[in-house]
Amino acid sequence: MSSEDRSEREKDRERRQKGLPSMKSQTLSVCSTTLWVGQLDKKTQQSDVMSLLEEFGQIESINMIPPRGCAYIVMVHRQDAYTALKKLSRGSYKVNQKPTKIAWALNKGIKPAHKKFWEVDQGVTYIPWSKVKVEELESYQEGGMLDPETLKPEWNNAKEVNSQAAVNGALEIVPDVTVSAHVQVE
Repeated sequence: MSSEDRSEREKDRERRQKGLPSMKSQTLSVCSTTLWVGQLDKKTQQSDVMSLLEEFGQIESINMIPPRGCAYIVMVHRQDAYTALKKLSRGSYKVNQKPTKIAWALNKGIKPAHKKFWEVDQGVTYIPWSKVKVEELESYQEGGMLDPETLKPEWNNAKEVNSQAAVNGALEIVPDVTVSAHVQVE
């Protein structure tokens, strides 16, 4: 086996440990940090859901939907969401004595036009570079994160060029991506 193959395999393993999905050529991976917990009792409180998931890491938000018996939980870090999903989907975890279901949820930042690129098994929206609007990169991160290794190199340059014209400070995207990548390494 060549050392190149070995380093590719090593890289894949590291990515899996971080909870990152496999990469696709010329495609941006928007990795969800949002989990769906279903089959909840109507009387389930936010604190019940919190106690189920807080051991896995920081929770950004919990959106309870009692009539549908489910909740959407946004974790701060992808790795924590991935670990929670792996562990909780294996056993029969209960909230208020009722077995629950857990799965990846499409993150809020994904536009309706991109929903068709969503892959629930891996918890990722694979958006072809040709369909990505640079000015929307920041909004894709709501309830998710951009996989830094799948960013098109020109986007960083484009952001710098547009920074004067950008209303929302497109330049801020660069530190966000770097920070989320850095935080997940730890």
